[in-house]
Amino acid sequence: MKYLLILLLIAGLACSDTESFDSSSLPAPVQSESTEKSSMVKITRVIDGDTMDVRFKDGSTDRVRLLGVDTPETNAPNKPNEYGDITDLKCLTRWGDKSDDYARSVLNGKEVKLVFDEAAGQRGYYGRLLAYIEIDGYDFNESLISRGYARVYEEGTSSREKRYLSQQARVISENVGLWGDCY
Repeated sequence: MKYLLILLLIAGLACSDTESFDSSSLPAPVQSESTEKSSMVKITRVIDGDTMDVRFKDGSTDRVRLLGVDTPETNAPNKPNEYGDITDLKCLTRWGDKSDDYARSVLNGKEVKLVFDEAAGQRGYYGRLLAYIEIDGYDFNESLISRGYARVYEEGTSSREKRYLSQQARVISENVGLWGDCY
């Protein structure tokens, strides 16, 4: 009977939809600068790999666009060479789906810290909040880059861009994620 319970427990863990947040490939936890404002929120819906709906402590809701990162599109066409020399748009769409799945498995229903960057402003072109997400003290945005799910979004302003570019250079050189699959 004891072995059956252990087997059921292991099977239940293996079938879990929730991926734990593995921070092993990330640098030490980010220390938010004193100039950065933050707010604790609950992720209510992952729209795609870089866009989420959140609920604040006061019950208000908003949509967040992650700062400094860009995951391949799943609801619109990807563009050739938006990810360096990658021109395989079907592969990018596949990695867009993978980034969506990763974000859902790590963030759905979780309490996280939104960190705002004064350099970027509070809202983007489409009216969404612009923020970094920190979970367990680690930068989720950076985890998208370190696992090869996203590129650094250099078209916008981000105080963490230099750090993100360093991670991106590493994953490109090591052929991680979309950088190894889509060339």
